[in-house]
Amino acid sequence: MPEQHPPTLPLRWPASLRTLRAAGVTDDTVRGRRWRRTSRGFYRLGGGERMPLQRVLDAAALIPPGGALTGWAAALLAGIALLDGRDTRTMVELPVTIVLGGPTVRRRAQRGVVLRREAVDPGSSSRRVRALAASGSSVVVGVLPVVGPAQAAFDGMRDSGDLADAVAFADACAHPGWLRLPALAAYLSRRRGVRGIERVRRALPLVDGRSRSPWESRLRVFYQLAAGLPRPLVNAPVFDRRERLLGIADLLDAEAGLVTEFDGQHHRGRRQHRADNEREERFEDAGLTVVRADSLDLREHPDKLVRRLRSGYRRGQQRDRRRDGWTLAEPTWWLAQEDPDEAVG
Repeated sequence: MPEQHPPTLPLRWPASLRTLRAAGVTDDTVRGRRWRRTSRGFYRLGGGERMPLQRVLDAAALIPPGGALTGWAAALLAGIALLDGRDTRTMVELPVTIVLGGPTVRRRAQRGVVLRREAVDPGSSSRRVRALAASGSSVVVGVLPVVGPAQAAFDGMRDSGDLADAVAFADACAHPGWLRLPALAAYLSRRRGVRGIERVRRALPLVDGRSRSPWESRLRVFYQLAAGLPRPLVNAPVFDRRERLLGIADLLDAEAGLVTEFDGQHHRGRRQHRADNEREERFEDAGLTVVRADSLDLREHPDKLVRRLRSGYRRGQQRDRRRDGWTLAEPTWWLAQEDPDEAVG
């Protein structure tokens, strides 16, 4: 996977009091309104507090030699933009998690940071981050240590709010190829007796890197566990008999001919809504059954959604298959694209 880099400006890298004094910044200045204390003895100019990468930089001074960032912070530095340090259901900020490197390392706890006295897996690495210096007058390139993809995903999954969140976290890490599921399984087999490990064990068989959003992942978990339906294909391109693309189905049960679509916030726009309607009509004209769902269905009407999904599944099973006008066979023109999986239906 080509390395991706997070955005750089207008971030500010915290600096120690010693560094600031050497640069001519007085103690009285850093106590002013424009400055923020990020941790004991470290300060920076204010601004950007809610930016995910700025929160990571603010915590960086707490990383000891041999320690590293893990969870969503490590994933963000690897370019996983979906993991931006917020709970995607509530938008509440999640803490930055730091692995200290061992049980004897001591660091003072800080608001918004979780410190774990655990070892860093040998697969750890570093990421370069460009940020404004604390004085705001220059650009600093810093190196932040991060754990490897398997440990980062493991920690993000065990810290997730529930099973569906854990699956969504791993899906996001696996989608660009940063996380390899066999590596996660191997790392899981080496861990023993840590909080949240059972959630990771239950989530791993449900992970699918073809998922493109956390809510889509949650819908798939609901589809399988709550509705009790077979594991569907994820973001499957569907074509008609003339090799034309009908659309990319969020979830598809090919045997039942059932398409399940998740409607996120961007689907509420008029143009997107129109495109959704046209795609749904193409699916149905070709003999597929379509069920649509959104976050409100998952959060407030789960029983109704279960009935709708099971009803759609039954209708699809009972269809006249001789009238199916769709296929999953990918035509030559589709395979010839540089990255057909990123096409939009």
